[in-house]
Amino acid sequence: ILSRRAVCPKILLFVGFMEVFGALALKETLEGDRAPGDFKFDPLGLGKNPAVMKKYQLNEIKNGRLAMCDHWRVVPCHPCVEDRH
Repeated sequence: ILSRRAVCPKILLFVGFMEVFGALALKETLEGDRAPGDFKFDPLGLGKNPAVMKKYQLNEIKNGRLAMCDHWRVVPCHPCVEDRH
């Protein structure tokens, strides 16, 4: 069994790393050096064809919007449901 003392520093280190990485990415985005959400990670080479890349970007936007709509469908119902545990 992992103790909380062993896990917390690892979580804080990971979150700190992600915050620094995100801040650097945000700086590049605001300067116009890269598109939002583009981390240049494409090991399968799916973005080589510009037409296919546009299709993938549109699909990602639609998927994100659908996820946000679904989130706001579930959240207001949560307090109405009794705790059955």
